[in-house]
Amino acid sequence: MRVLTTEGPKYSAASPIRVVDSARTYWVVLDIEATVESLSYIADVALEVLDALGHESADVLGYSLGGAVAQQLARQAPERVRRLALVSATCGAGAVPGSMLALMAVMTPARHHSKVAYRATMKLVNLAPKEKNSIALKELMADWHHGAAPTMRGYTLQMMAMSRFNSLPWLPTVAHPTLVLSGSGDRIIPMANGAILAGYLPNARLRIFEGWGHYMLHDDASGAGNAIAEFFGADHHDESSAWTGAQVVTPEQMAGMVRSAPWSAYPYQYTNALVRWRYPLEKERGGHGR
Repeated sequence: MRVLTTEGPKYSAASPIRVVDSARTYWVVLDIEATVESLSYIADVALEVLDALGHESADVLGYSLGGAVAQQLARQAPERVRRLALVSATCGAGAVPGSMLALMAVMTPARHHSKVAYRATMKLVNLAPKEKNSIALKELMADWHHGAAPTMRGYTLQMMAMSRFNSLPWLPTVAHPTLVLSGSGDRIIPMANGAILAGYLPNARLRIFEGWGHYMLHDDASGAGNAIAEFFGADHHDESSAWTGAQVVTPEQMAGMVRSAPWSAYPYQYTNALVRWRYPLEKERGGHGR
């Protein structure tokens, strides 16, 4: 293990970046107590990690809220990102909200501190059909432990940062090859959000995993992890079967998926619709590089 401590206004000796090197896999544990004002701050942390590891650029996988961070990172430092994979991710403001019960369940860190709360959360989320039958997810739930549980303060700051995020105005400028992955049964971040990302990004494709939901990365049987590995591992992204087997999303297809998304009682669905109206997808845009 190497302990990397960056002194400065953002970090302190009491909150290091800890990097565990296992073969070619780096596990990075962050313990940041400074105020997280925006996701651009978290993207700065990711750049610090790349610098600490001595990498000029990297393929970036963003999952759930991490998908927003990945978008922000590609915007802030495009030269540091080679390819993007966005899993169960959203554009922030302008997104199609999920089930009110599912969203309420994940709005607090209680599931990270209590096994009872964890099981209650999973019931409220109402897993997708294939996730309910997933042996890997059942084992994960049975083997629950505290791990690196977030503090209430840290989790709240993270949620506040996400609430101020809106990538729709600048997504068309993010030209990196991007594979967007969504589960058809995701009740936290409906797959219509994958269509929005793939529609607005100029060099993106969408891959939908039928019967899977927000937790498809937790089970190899979903195929999502293999698709990402194959996409990142190809010498050229357009030679990847994960890329060629995914779909280009036209403005008409995106609009159709948004209209067919399950209704949500989440109150911001109306303001989010206004954000999409304010930043419309240009129908004449040609899908550069697809």
